[in-house]
Amino acid sequence: MRINIAKRAPPGPATADKKASSRYPFAVELPDSATVDELKAAVAKQVSSLRPDRQRLTFGEKKEALELGSSLSKYGIKHGDTVFVKDLGPQIGWQTVFYIEYFGPIVFHFIVYNFQSLFYGQSFEHSDVQRRVYLLIMAHFIKRELETAFVHRFSHGTMPLINVFKNSFHYHMLSGLNLAY
Repeated sequence: MRINIAKRAPPGPATADKKASSRYPFAVELPDSATVDELKAAVAKQVSSLRPDRQRLTFGEKKEALELGSSLSKYGIKHGDTVFVKDLGPQIGWQTVFYIEYFGPIVFHFIVYNFQSLFYGQSFEHSDVQRRVYLLIMAHFIKRELETAFVHRFSHGTMPLINVFKNSFHYHMLSGLNLAY
């Protein structure tokens, strides 16, 4: 079956993105029993910068995303229909995101705990409570790093790269620097 691929126009005034618009629309040939995964692979073949994890495919006016693993017939897509594609931008793997997020508090706690003179202007002996809290927090985030490596299974392979900065702010500043200080 032949599926047309078009870029959904962004809301607002039209932009003159000639390079992107020159690629679209285009058509791909797929078997009648094709899945969303096969369609994404076919789109990636046509537009090399658009790897499958960067694509959001929608059909019809509802703009509902087509789910991986589903057949195109589930959505009523047939020969000659148009599927819209959106570039989700640079992506990063969830496992990498978790490593980055949980590593920050480990570093901040280590620095604040062991180099007090940088933060407080003097060195001092930590109390038993401070020592225990430090060890518990370090154990907590090290445990999370190990869970990421050996326990977690991620339902989505990637997330937008820009989100890692937003998520890391929470862990690095609030759970890291703020709690450590």
